[in-house]
Amino acid sequence: MNFLKLVPAALLLFYSSMASAQNWFEYQNLEELFSVNFPVEPTVSESPYISEYDSPFVARKFSAMDGATEYFVTVVNMENSARPPGRRGTEWRGAIGFHATKIRQTGEVTFDAYGEINVMPGHQLQITQPDGRRNFTNIHFHGHRLYVIEAISPPDLPPPALFQASFAVVDVEGNSLRYNDSDYSFPDRIPLARRGGVTLPGQQ
Repeated sequence: MNFLKLVPAALLLFYSSMASAQNWFEYQNLEELFSVNFPVEPTVSESPYISEYDSPFVARKFSAMDGATEYFVTVVNMENSARPPGRRGTEWRGAIGFHATKIRQTGEVTFDAYGEINVMPGHQLQITQPDGRRNFTNIHFHGHRLYVIEAISPPDLPPPALFQASFAVVDVEGNSLRYNDSDYSFPDRIPLARRGGVTLPGQQ
């Protein structure tokens, strides 16, 4: 194989990827309290979502496309559960596991492990779908909201690391939240620090 013949093609792919990445921008949604990098302004759709305990919710899906790759952030606000007060915690704590089971059923699982964003617990999945495309999924839960971050791409494209790494949960002012690693516990809705390690008032 002539290595020199591969160089122009490799350079073309490299510069094409750089040019595509330059079009990306930080999208922030203060209603659903998240930010993420999208290649274009996302379209928003709504659909019914039924929890593991049959509570009816609404899933809001933010969708964008770049070439042959699709990008999605789905948010389910589960605060108004149909379960009685005092029994909703199980539904909320189990939301990640329940949705992960649903994703596993869409194809062949090639990666299945714990994952976190800014010390917020979650789950990561990689699924090869029947048509050969790969679904890279992160699932998180914070402030009674289920967040599902998905990128579906053809098998010959690299993993969508830019998209996945850019996701963050934000507060009502748009500040990206980050928790300190306390060796185990995770106090939901009580951020210990914003990104950059700045301690919040009252948390010294």
